[in-house]
Amino acid sequence: MEGDLIGCGYGSLLNQIKTRVEHVNRDNTLVRVRKPKRINENESTPSSESTASKCAKTDGYGCINWHPVDLPEDETPESVEEKRKEMVKLFSQEGPRAAERGQVEEWMKTTYASQRYAINNNPPPSIDELKDQWPFLFMKRFLCAHFNTLTGIDVNTRLTESLNRKGKKVLHFFECQLSRWKKDVKTVLKDINQAGKEDVDYGVASIIATMAYFKEKEDALFLLADQTDT
Repeated sequence: MEGDLIGCGYGSLLNQIKTRVEHVNRDNTLVRVRKPKRINENESTPSSESTASKCAKTDGYGCINWHPVDLPEDETPESVEEKRKEMVKLFSQEGPRAAERGQVEEWMKTTYASQRYAINNNPPPSIDELKDQWPFLFMKRFLCAHFNTLTGIDVNTRLTESLNRKGKKVLHFFECQLSRWKKDVKTVLKDINQAGKEDVDYGVASIIATMAYFKEKEDALFLLADQTDT
């Protein structure tokens, strides 16, 4: 947009080749479970630690913790399985409300390795089977936490940042061609400007402006509530 340089010229081709290789090897679990490079025992320099760290981040599809091989300290396969069963029992008794228990959050962190083993199993389990084994994993809160451990990315933060960054460009597009738009779009843009740049959520604002352009009702996408409601 307006002369912006996207990528470094060869990055797009490199990503396409990398994605293609990963896609071809997608059903080959052994390709993804990489072994860290061996380091001599007498090497204890920072460079060797850096090498070990880099080797640990070679999982496929951008993952840094695809198939952990070690359980948390003081945990055994039996103790982790017991925690999984307790969570299944809690969910069957209390449903999603049980997620508010601090113990459940701690158990989900402790059993991450077992969750990955279940997901990476060959043949892969069905979604229903995973739901039966790990019911809390299918709640947004724990699914996002699992994704964060898997990729090192906080998906909520990344999504908000991306919406704000791209939202600014969308609003800039509308503002640069103000005379072309009908009353609904102009009204939205006026309200956004009156709110002040510091108080604007550019991601939400760009969505509202786009909905106005397509003559969509706001309540079709947003749940409107009174700020004074409890």
